[in-house]
Amino acid sequence: MLGIDIETDFITKNNIESIWKYIKTEDKNIAKIFYMHFMLDMTLKEIAEQLEQNESTVKSNLYRMIKKLKKNFGGEVIEK
Repeated sequence: MLGIDIETDFITKNNIESIWKYIKTEDKNIAKIFYMHFMLDMTLKEIAEQLEQNESTVKSNLYRMIKKLKKNFGGEVIEK
């Protein structure tokens, strides 16, 4: 066996889908920030420039969403 845990992989996939759905329903702008930061590995400064927003606003929105995710989904949310 390759060490693949299908049950854990399935749960993780479902959690990720639930989290993305929650983020998108909260705010499309924050969904963009979240995606750019965690999926595209962009810095907050790069995101701010791309979205034509203040870097501190981008940072506040990102960390506010992380806090909401921790509250609503429990446990740890991986932060960069």
